[in-house]
Amino acid sequence: MPTHRAMTTNPDILLEARRTALAAVLESKEFSRAPALAKLLKYLCEKTFEGRVHEIKEFSIATDVYGRDENFGEKRDSSVRVEMSRLRKRLRDYYEEEGMDAALRIVIPAGIYQPEFEPRTLLSATPSSIPAVPPTTW
Repeated sequence: MPTHRAMTTNPDILLEARRTALAAVLESKEFSRAPALAKLLKYLCEKTFEGRVHEIKEFSIATDVYGRDENFGEKRDSSVRVEMSRLRKRLRDYYEEEGMDAALRIVIPAGIYQPEFEPRTLLSATPSSIPAVPPTTW
C-alpha cells in the first residue's frame, strides 16, 4: 500500500510572510492617513499571529484598541462595528491601488473580526489589469 507523505509548511516562513504583508499595509499612504484603523489592523493581526484569535471579540477590541471602559455594551455602542466596516473598505482601497501587486492580501470577511491572509491569484486580477489581446484576422 503506497504511503502518502503529508505536506508540511514551515510556520515561521508563513508567519514572516504574514508579518511582511501587515508591515506593507501599515506603511502605505492609505493607512498612514488613518492611524486609528492602522492600530486596529495591527491589533487584529498580532492576536492572530500569537494564536489568540479566540480573544478577538467586539468587547476586547473596544477596551484594548479604543480605550472603552469595562461597562462597554455592544448592543448600545456600534463603534467597533463601524470601525471594522471602515477598515474593510480601507483594505479594499489599498489592494485596488497601492497594494495591487501584493503577493499576500489581508482580508477580514464581514461578520468576523479575524483577519485572513490570501495569496494573490490571477482570478483576483481586475479585468482592467489584464491586457487585451487583439483579435486575430485571417
